[in-house]
Amino acid sequence: MAVVWSNDKIMQLIELFQSKPLLWDCSIKQYKDRNKKNDAFEEISQVLNIPKKDVETKIHVLRTQFTREKKKMSAKKTTGSGAIEKCKWIYYEPLEFLLCGATTSGETDTMNKTVSCFCI
Repeated sequence: MAVVWSNDKIMQLIELFQSKPLLWDCSIKQYKDRNKKNDAFEEISQVLNIPKKDVETKIHVLRTQFTREKKKMSAKKTTGSGAIEKCKWIYYEPLEFLLCGATTSGETDTMNKTVSCFCI
């Protein structure tokens, strides 16, 4: 039976995901440890009482959509309109922790002096 994801359940998933940096922060040594990642997904699965495979799939979908929204926001910055528009996707701000300090993409935002990381 397919899992029905409510907004509250998705927000809880995002909070649990954020609390496990080894799942998303590529600067952490354990980031490449599949066993620890598997254990972390299992813990999230148990808290939410949702199968681990469904949790992994939902996180993948959220990260993919976050990346799309980030690209849209970057494209809007380069149009030269000058107006800073906020993303309308409700999960964008809660997922901004994915913009970690270590970089694998080499993307640098010179306006805000931050380095973005997409550890996807």
